[in-house]
Amino acid sequence: MAKLIPSVIKMRGSIYDVTIVRSKRYKPHARARRGTYTPVSINADLEQSKEQLLSSNKPAKLIFDAVRTEHKDGGLWTDLLAVFRKQLKEDKGFSLKGLLKLECSRLYSLDKILHHQFSIKTDTKRKKMQVTVQLQQHPEWKKQGFLDGYQLSITVVFPDFKKDRFRKETLRAPIVSFKDELKPFHFEVPMPATTAPWILFLGVAGAEKGKASDVPTTKGMAVVSVSRE
Repeated sequence: MAKLIPSVIKMRGSIYDVTIVRSKRYKPHARARRGTYTPVSINADLEQSKEQLLSSNKPAKLIFDAVRTEHKDGGLWTDLLAVFRKQLKEDKGFSLKGLLKLECSRLYSLDKILHHQFSIKTDTKRKKMQVTVQLQQHPEWKKQGFLDGYQLSITVVFPDFKKDRFRKETLRAPIVSFKDELKPFHFEVPMPATTAPWILFLGVAGAEKGKASDVPTTKGMAVVSVSRE
Protein backbone atom coordinates (compact mmCIF):
# COMPACT_ATOMS: atom_id res chain seq x y z
CA MET A 1 0.00 0.00 0.00
CA ALA A 2 1.29 3.44 -0.84
CA LYS A 3 2.83 5.39 2.04
CA LEU A 4 3.55 9.11 2.13
CA ILE A 5 5.91 10.48 4.75
CA PRO A 6 5.45 14.18 5.42
CA SER A 7 8.16 16.22 7.03
CA VAL A 8 6.06 17.24 10.02
CA ILE A 9 2.78 15.61 11.15
CA LYS A 10 1.12 16.50 14.42
CA MET A 11 -2.40 15.37 13.66
CA ARG A 12 -4.57 12.30 13.20
CA GLY A 13 -7.57 11.55 11.00
CA SER A 14 -8.48 11.46 7.33
CA ILE A 15 -8.21 14.13 4.64
CA TYR A 16 -10.02 13.11 1.47
CA ASP A 17 -8.45 9.72 0.57
CA VAL A 18 -5.40 10.15 2.81
CA THR A 19 -5.31 8.99 6.45
CA ILE A 20 -2.87 10.57 8.92
CA VAL A 21 -1.29 7.89 11.15
CA ARG A 22 1.02 8.25 14.17
CA SER A 23 3.09 5.08 14.46
CA LYS A 24 5.98 4.27 16.85
CA ARG A 25 7.45 1.84 14.34
CA TYR A 26 7.17 3.86 11.13
CA LYS A 27 6.97 7.33 12.70
CA PRO A 28 4.19 9.75 11.73
CA HIS A 29 3.05 9.23 8.15
CA ALA A 30 0.09 9.50 5.80
CA ARG A 31 -1.50 6.49 4.08
CA ALA A 32 -3.72 6.38 1.03
CA ARG A 33 -7.11 4.73 1.45
CA ARG A 34 -7.04 0.93 1.20
CA GLY A 35 -7.69 -0.19 -2.37
CA THR A 36 -6.61 3.09 -3.94
CA TYR A 37 -3.75 1.53 -5.87
CA THR A 38 -4.25 -2.22 -5.34
CA PRO A 39 -7.75 -3.79 -5.63
CA VAL A 40 -8.96 -5.26 -2.32
CA SER A 41 -10.02 -8.92 -2.54
CA ILE A 42 -12.48 -10.49 -0.10
CA ASN A 43 -11.33 -13.77 1.40
CA ALA A 44 -13.46 -16.73 0.19
CA ASP A 45 -14.09 -17.92 3.75
CA LEU A 46 -15.21 -14.44 4.75
CA GLU A 47 -17.60 -14.29 1.78
CA GLN A 48 -19.04 -17.70 2.71
CA SER A 49 -19.44 -16.63 6.33
CA LYS A 50 -21.33 -13.56 5.14
CA GLU A 51 -23.72 -15.71 3.09
CA GLN A 52 -24.28 -18.05 6.04
CA LEU A 53 -25.05 -15.14 8.31
CA LEU A 54 -27.62 -13.76 5.88
CA SER A 55 -29.23 -17.19 5.45
CA SER A 56 -29.39 -17.72 9.22
CA ASN A 57 -30.96 -14.32 9.79
CA LYS A 58 -34.35 -15.28 8.33
CA PRO A 59 -35.38 -18.13 10.68
CA ALA A 60 -33.74 -16.43 13.65
CA LYS A 61 -35.54 -13.14 13.05
CA LEU A 62 -38.87 -14.92 12.54
CA ILE A 63 -38.73 -16.55 15.98
CA PHE A 64 -37.20 -13.51 17.66
CA ASP A 65 -39.96 -11.23 16.38
CA ALA A 66 -42.59 -13.69 17.61
CA VAL A 67 -41.50 -13.59 21.27
CA ARG A 68 -39.70 -10.27 21.68
CA THR A 69 -42.79 -8.67 23.25
CA GLU A 70 -43.21 -11.56 25.69
CA HIS A 71 -39.75 -11.34 27.17
CA LYS A 72 -37.16 -8.60 26.97
CA ASP A 73 -34.14 -9.69 24.98
CA GLY A 74 -31.13 -10.69 27.01
CA GLY A 75 -29.08 -12.57 24.46
CA LEU A 76 -31.90 -14.38 22.66
CA TRP A 77 -31.11 -12.88 19.24
CA THR A 78 -27.43 -13.84 19.40
CA ASP A 79 -28.24 -17.36 20.60
CA LEU A 80 -30.90 -17.92 17.95
CA LEU A 81 -28.48 -16.83 15.26
CA ALA A 82 -25.80 -19.14 16.65
CA VAL A 83 -28.15 -22.16 16.54
CA PHE A 84 -29.14 -21.66 12.89
CA ARG A 85 -25.62 -20.73 11.76
CA LYS A 86 -24.31 -23.97 13.28
CA GLN A 87 -26.99 -26.01 11.51
CA LEU A 88 -26.28 -24.27 8.22
CA LYS A 89 -22.55 -24.85 8.59
CA GLU A 90 -23.15 -28.55 9.22
CA ASP A 91 -25.38 -28.62 6.11
CA LYS A 92 -28.17 -30.51 7.90
CA GLY A 93 -30.94 -28.03 7.20
CA PHE A 94 -32.83 -26.00 9.77
CA SER A 95 -34.22 -28.06 12.68
CA LEU A 96 -36.36 -26.89 15.60
CA LYS A 97 -34.72 -29.49 17.86
CA GLY A 98 -31.70 -27.21 18.16
CA LEU A 99 -33.87 -24.70 20.02
CA LEU A 100 -34.68 -26.95 22.99
CA LYS A 101 -33.71 -25.39 26.35
CA LEU A 102 -32.94 -22.08 24.62
CA GLU A 103 -33.25 -19.31 27.21
CA CYS A 104 -34.70 -15.91 26.32
CA SER A 105 -32.32 -14.28 28.78
CA ARG A 106 -28.90 -15.60 29.78
CA LEU A 107 -28.88 -13.66 33.04
CA TYR A 108 -32.49 -14.17 34.13
CA SER A 109 -33.14 -17.70 32.97
CA LEU A 110 -36.09 -20.01 33.53
CA ASP A 111 -33.72 -22.70 34.76
CA LYS A 112 -32.56 -20.53 37.66
CA ILE A 113 -36.18 -20.11 38.77
CA LEU A 114 -37.59 -23.62 38.23
CA HIS A 115 -34.37 -25.68 38.51
CA HIS A 116 -35.75 -28.18 35.95
CA GLN A 117 -38.36 -29.22 38.51
CA PHE A 118 -41.28 -29.49 36.10
CA SER A 119 -42.72 -31.67 33.34
CA ILE A 120 -44.45 -30.82 30.05
CA LYS A 121 -47.01 -32.90 28.18
CA THR A 122 -48.44 -31.96 24.78
CA ASP A 123 -51.15 -33.51 22.66
CA THR A 124 -52.25 -32.23 19.25
CA LYS A 125 -55.63 -33.24 17.81
CA ARG A 126 -58.15 -31.54 15.54
CA LYS A 127 -56.17 -28.30 15.22
CA LYS A 128 -55.88 -27.94 19.00
CA MET A 129 -52.88 -28.40 21.26
CA GLN A 130 -53.41 -29.54 24.83
CA VAL A 131 -50.51 -28.53 27.10
CA THR A 132 -50.12 -29.71 30.69
CA VAL A 133 -47.43 -28.26 32.95
CA GLN A 134 -46.70 -29.88 36.29
CA LEU A 135 -44.32 -28.20 38.75
CA GLN A 136 -42.55 -30.33 41.35
CA GLN A 137 -41.92 -27.24 43.48
CA HIS A 138 -42.89 -23.59 43.48
CA PRO A 139 -40.52 -21.22 41.64
CA GLU A 140 -37.68 -19.70 43.66
CA TRP A 141 -36.13 -16.26 43.29
CA LYS A 142 -32.98 -15.09 45.03
CA LYS A 143 -33.11 -11.62 46.62
CA GLN A 144 -36.76 -11.15 45.63
CA GLY A 145 -38.34 -11.45 49.07
CA PHE A 146 -41.25 -9.16 48.22
CA LEU A 147 -42.76 -11.77 45.88
CA ASP A 148 -45.61 -13.84 47.30
CA GLY A 149 -46.67 -15.76 44.21
CA TYR A 150 -46.20 -16.24 40.47
CA GLN A 151 -47.92 -16.54 37.11
CA LEU A 152 -47.17 -19.29 34.63
CA SER A 153 -47.58 -18.73 30.88
CA ILE A 154 -46.97 -20.51 27.60
CA THR A 155 -46.24 -19.04 24.18
CA VAL A 156 -46.55 -21.30 21.17
CA VAL A 157 -44.99 -20.10 17.92
CA PHE A 158 -46.02 -21.68 14.62
CA PRO A 159 -43.29 -20.66 12.13
CA ASP A 160 -43.65 -20.85 8.37
CA PHE A 161 -40.10 -20.46 7.11
CA LYS A 162 -41.07 -20.84 3.44
CA LYS A 163 -43.52 -17.93 3.55
CA ASP A 164 -41.46 -16.02 6.13
CA ARG A 165 -44.31 -15.56 8.59
CA PHE A 166 -45.52 -16.92 11.92
CA ARG A 167 -48.56 -17.33 14.11
CA LYS A 168 -48.30 -16.98 17.87
CA GLU A 169 -50.57 -17.89 20.78
CA THR A 170 -49.89 -16.77 24.36
CA LEU A 171 -51.89 -18.03 27.31
CA ARG A 172 -51.48 -17.10 30.98
CA ALA A 173 -52.61 -19.08 34.01
CA PRO A 174 -54.19 -17.47 37.09
CA ILE A 175 -51.73 -16.14 39.67
CA VAL A 176 -50.71 -18.74 42.23
CA SER A 177 -49.63 -18.14 45.83
CA PHE A 178 -46.53 -19.81 47.23
CA LYS A 179 -48.85 -21.19 49.94
CA ASP A 180 -51.11 -22.95 47.42
CA GLU A 181 -50.97 -26.67 46.77
CA LEU A 182 -49.14 -27.68 43.60
CA LYS A 183 -51.60 -28.60 40.85
CA PRO A 184 -51.21 -29.17 37.08
CA PHE A 185 -51.65 -26.21 34.73
CA HIS A 186 -53.76 -26.93 31.64
CA PHE A 187 -53.74 -24.88 28.44
CA GLU A 188 -55.61 -25.34 25.16
CA VAL A 189 -54.01 -23.70 22.14
CA PRO A 190 -55.64 -23.31 18.70
CA MET A 191 -53.41 -24.43 15.83
CA PRO A 192 -53.30 -23.32 12.17
CA ALA A 193 -53.15 -27.04 11.30
CA THR A 194 -52.74 -30.25 13.28
CA THR A 195 -49.49 -30.98 11.44
CA ALA A 196 -48.11 -27.43 11.73
CA PRO A 197 -44.58 -27.19 13.24
CA TRP A 198 -44.44 -25.43 16.60
CA ILE A 199 -42.12 -24.12 19.30
CA LEU A 200 -43.34 -24.07 22.91
CA PHE A 201 -41.98 -21.46 25.32
CA LEU A 202 -42.67 -21.73 29.03
CA GLY A 203 -42.62 -18.51 31.01
CA VAL A 204 -42.95 -17.56 34.66
CA ALA A 205 -43.30 -14.15 36.27
CA GLY A 206 -43.13 -13.38 39.96
CA ALA A 207 -46.19 -11.76 41.55
CA GLU A 208 -46.85 -9.44 44.46
CA LYS A 209 -50.28 -8.98 46.04
CA GLY A 210 -52.05 -10.67 43.16
CA LYS A 211 -50.29 -8.74 40.38
CA ALA A 212 -47.65 -10.21 38.05
CA SER A 213 -44.39 -8.31 37.79
CA ASP A 214 -42.89 -7.15 34.49
CA VAL A 215 -39.41 -6.57 35.91
CA PRO A 216 -36.75 -8.67 34.08
CA THR A 217 -35.22 -9.88 37.36
CA THR A 218 -38.52 -11.57 38.29
CA LYS A 219 -39.16 -13.28 34.94
CA GLY A 220 -37.87 -16.27 33.02
CA MET A 221 -38.73 -17.85 29.69
CA ALA A 222 -37.28 -20.70 27.63
CA VAL A 223 -38.07 -23.24 24.91
CA VAL A 224 -39.29 -26.43 26.63
CA SER A 225 -40.69 -28.43 23.71
CA VAL A 226 -40.84 -28.48 19.89
CA SER A 227 -42.85 -30.44 17.35
CA ARG A 228 -41.55 -33.63 15.80
CA GLU A 229 -39.96 -33.28 12.37
